[in-house]
Amino acid sequence: AKTTYDKQARLWEQNIGSEMQYLQAKTQKESLESSLATLNSQLAKAQIRAPFAGVVDEIIPNAGEMATPQMPIIRLVNLDEMYIKSDVSEQHLQSVKIGTPVKVSFPSLGKTLEAEISESSKYINPENRSFKVTVDLPKNGDDLRPNQLAHLRINDYSDDNALVLPSSIVMQTAEGADFIYVLADEGDKTFAKRVMVTTGHEYEGQIEILSGIENGTRVISNGAKSVRDGQRVRLS
Repeated sequence: AKTTYDKQARLWEQNIGSEMQYLQAKTQKESLESSLATLNSQLAKAQIRAPFAGVVDEIIPNAGEMATPQMPIIRLVNLDEMYIKSDVSEQHLQSVKIGTPVKVSFPSLGKTLEAEISESSKYINPENRSFKVTVDLPKNGDDLRPNQLAHLRINDYSDDNALVLPSSIVMQTAEGADFIYVLADEGDKTFAKRVMVTTGHEYEGQIEILSGIENGTRVISNGAKSVRDGQRVRLS
């Protein structure tokens, strides 16, 4: 069609041939060009382009099966840029931020990686009062897999000089005030003394003591819940 049109166009410029022949050739050429553009557009839709580079882990449809829009075709895996998304309770909103250190452990591998928060959502889920965080994982060979189970330990607080006690020995009054029992000497006798304390963060069975006792205070641990204020005790 293009060759015929070019020929008719040259003849028309030389005042040879009829205008009808020229216009017919032009119309046919433009119509076929439009059809070709449509076919090329449809052909482009038949090509599958991945949004990232990776390895084809699985081809989902069987050979000869019809593929439809929104139908999964392949599973593409890229182990170079792996990350973890997790929900964090709203109460940690002020302490968990971008850059917060995270220890990521994988029970199936028996290994722990050091990482940090790379993204922190600005939205609180009203159903569970949590926000999402993203932890980018360092490249660590081919051990890790997508959807693998991982445990996150987010360091939302640290104090190298903190005074901590077992949570089990900190008790409360009827009004909800915290107290512990310490050893008090009177002459050659030792008594249990109730001391009110202010507590802070609690983690894995340990609780921070902000005030009430000092470093070196002798605290009753064994049998703490069975003694009373002023009771004489014997050290063993």
